[in-house]
Amino acid sequence: MGLTLTMDAALAQTAPPPAVPTPPPPAATVKPAPSPQPAVARPAAPTPGAAIPGAAAPGAVAADKKPRKFWIDGKFRELKKGEIRPYAAPTLLPEPEPVPSDIKVLEVAKLEEGEAQVLARPYYGAPMIGTVVPGTRIAVRGETISKSTHYCHSKRWLAMQPFGWLCADFGKPTTEPPTADPVLKLVPGERVPYKYVMVGSTEPLPMWTSLEALKEGAEPERQLQKNDSIAVEKTVRHDGQTYYQSAEGKILPVRGTYSMEHTSQWHGIVIDEKMHLPFGWILPDTVKLQASPEQPAAVGTLPRRTRVDILAEQTIKGKRYVQIRLAPPPPTPFPLASAPLPEPVAPPPPAAPPPAKKGAATAVPPPLPAPDATFWVPSWAVNEVRKVPRPPGTGDNPQWFDADLGEQVLVLYQNDRPVYATLISSGRNNATPLGNYPVWARVAAITMKSQPYDDKPYFVNMVPWSTFFQAHNAIHGAYWHDRFGSVKSHGCINVAPLDARYVFESLQPGLPPGWTSVRPPEVTKWPTLHVHNSSQKIDFKQERPIGPTDRADEAERLEDAERRRAEQLQLQAQAGPPGAPTAGSALIPPRPAAPLPAGAAAPPRPAAPVGAVPAKPTPPVPVAAPVKPAAPAPTAAVSPR
Repeated sequence: MGLTLTMDAALAQTAPPPAVPTPPPPAATVKPAPSPQPAVARPAAPTPGAAIPGAAAPGAVAADKKPRKFWIDGKFRELKKGEIRPYAAPTLLPEPEPVPSDIKVLEVAKLEEGEAQVLARPYYGAPMIGTVVPGTRIAVRGETISKSTHYCHSKRWLAMQPFGWLCADFGKPTTEPPTADPVLKLVPGERVPYKYVMVGSTEPLPMWTSLEALKEGAEPERQLQKNDSIAVEKTVRHDGQTYYQSAEGKILPVRGTYSMEHTSQWHGIVIDEKMHLPFGWILPDTVKLQASPEQPAAVGTLPRRTRVDILAEQTIKGKRYVQIRLAPPPPTPFPLASAPLPEPVAPPPPAAPPPAKKGAATAVPPPLPAPDATFWVPSWAVNEVRKVPRPPGTGDNPQWFDADLGEQVLVLYQNDRPVYATLISSGRNNATPLGNYPVWARVAAITMKSQPYDDKPYFVNMVPWSTFFQAHNAIHGAYWHDRFGSVKSHGCINVAPLDARYVFESLQPGLPPGWTSVRPPEVTKWPTLHVHNSSQKIDFKQERPIGPTDRADEAERLEDAERRRAEQLQLQAQAGPPGAPTAGSALIPPRPAAPLPAGAAAPPRPAAPVGAVPAKPTPPVPVAAPVKPAAPAPTAAVSPR
């Protein structure tokens, strides 16, 4: 089963549509149903919103762009410096009371393009609140007849369970029971819903739209780059070569890819009222335990991701230390939301150590700590989870999140009570934006790919359990790495697949069976994510607007990128052709370094980059602090949004 919603499709459904029906383009007619799975000609999608005066279309740069104005403080005006674009909730007509319908269950048809859209109201231009995979059977609450044929030729709208409206033209009545299974099912023995492969070839790898396109000699749809990843279903043969067929029906060569197996086994824990707070997880591969902050000698060690209770803290000469003890196992087991949890993959047995040389001293490992013993460790070595009061601006929904980028942890709350915590990987080179962001969409699986304004292309297929909180940024499962607890992503909040699934399924309203996405008609009513950075002096500020992507914002980002690229080309032209003499070459010697004072030691040489990142983004890791080693090649390759 392939889910076809991509970031392009999400962008096409961003701004709230007009509340009152407006004159639309002519709707396409519906083809007759010659088979049990008819192909329905999809009419024009609901109008995504009123055009913004002066906004350039995506992919084009406006020559004489007029300033954008917004309704702020009772008048239309331009944004002041530092102001965030305000959110305007859609104004909906009252929802009609459905009358009884002779259709009790509707089987959703396969459209010529995309998936059937469930709308908030039974009229053209109402906000989309969900998408449904073809073949899904949905219970019907009733129906109503609209006045217009726009978007629904028959004018017959069905009230669907548990919410929303769907034109009756997009399906057929059935006597079969409603679909009960979720749209995503786990791969046996895995924690993800698909088998994934990653491009390992340094040369571009072609990908065709279908097997028929490959056989007809059509041009590839896309040239995949190294570290791109694709969800695959099976292999096919053509002209003596073996190809993968993706979950969406795309075709790519097997050669030049490798299988991504054994995704991260990590998951967070359920927090109950008996659990000690604060607590944390050990971040480096091994941390040395100290008897006190003033005594640096190691009295023991703890491995990575050991959970510890935090008992006290102390700052010595500007360095912060925390007192810890081993935390007991969580009293509440990890919940099994929709399917049995796969068995953990047993690690390979350790290699036998080489025989010690004759006369060599045998190293004695530090003693293991007792469960009730207390120790001190540098604070950078622990991802700390602390209970925080509910911040202002997080709405009235009892569910909300706290994402601390300084500690790289995510905590789910029910009112004032923390109920779940786990490790995350937030943005590295492209920082995750600070602010309060209501969830604006949840998508079962989505393809995340670079936008025209991104300088480095990427393509990450079928990212599972994506909870979008700000434009392209989402909390989602990362099947390609196990670096949770350290910065890693392209701006999103990466979590382990099990955590992504738990977050996705714990939010209300849930994703109905057979639905591939759900979104609110008014985003401020959904749970809010509070993103802050406890390691910064200014812990919080609103850096981005709330809600989905905005066409004009995307156009402005493209304009900025094109302007930046043009300036870079101009600088390159001014610098001359490649190979021209530059400072530091044989023709132009480098500027000599200033002499050191008498008796001064030479400064240490910077360490060569090895792919590892500091334990936390901030505060800076001490010179002697270990850094987290790079993840294995199959999983440390790409960071989507």
